[in-house]
Amino acid sequence: VTLLMFDLDKFKSINDRFGHAIGDSVLRVFAQVARTSMRATDILGRLGGEEFVAMVPEPMEGAVHVAERLRAGFEAAGVIVDGLAIGATVSSGLATSYRVEPDIDSLLLRADTALYRAKNEGRNRFICADEEPGSEQARGKSQAAKAGGLKRRWVARRPKADDAPATG
Repeated sequence: VTLLMFDLDKFKSINDRFGHAIGDSVLRVFAQVARTSMRATDILGRLGGEEFVAMVPEPMEGAVHVAERLRAGFEAAGVIVDGLAIGATVSSGLATSYRVEPDIDSLLLRADTALYRAKNEGRNRFICADEEPGSEQARGKSQAAKAGGLKRRWVARRPKADDAPATG
């Protein structure tokens, strides 16, 4: 299973500049694009604000196609306000588990970390967290991503103990 975390790029700026009604329109456009980009077996939910999460019941190789369809579709859909196109884009982070019963907290942490890197590396892209840092599989996927021209980057990362959320 692969978990995809999505964040609408610069959504707060869109709300501040154009108002919440336009921000709501941007959210509706994203939902429409997601509906056409995802398959019946994929599950999409809204975490809150401009953040969404999806579960795709297959390994990373298939999930990247979902992420790219959604990224490209949302960028192309656009939102028009008073004849002015708002350049709304989306970034995402992907994490896969090959376990029968995946550790959801670990998947969320890895996908969120990959999403954060996608935002920091220029937005309007997705980054895939690999389960085994430095693995042959991760290096091969990285080269395939460059050759394919998709706006993605593979990142290998193993969560550290201090990455866990504080409780108290």
